[in-house]
Amino acid sequence: MLALPGGPGHSRSLMGRPATSPRTSGSTVGVSSYRADALYPRIARAVAAILQREKVVSPVDVLVGMGLLTQEHLDDWRRGRAPYLERVIDGT
Repeated sequence: MLALPGGPGHSRSLMGRPATSPRTSGSTVGVSSYRADALYPRIARAVAAILQREKVVSPVDVLVGMGLLTQEHLDDWRRGRAPYLERVIDGT
């Protein structure tokens, strides 16, 4: 489970269930199979782009880099205007 800092004093789970991917027929994504997941190329490109300009990569930076989360929605969530991150991520 990936935990991200939530609004004031909260911690929110990005995925509150086991790491499965509907793009791989619901199979569990693990160390030996993560590269077969359909999202892997998008994640890898986003991480590479972030590392070109930063020294660290945060999960929300990857979501922004993939186009699943806008900076405006991220700011809303950080300021408590969105009750949880899942509400403002495209595709959830």
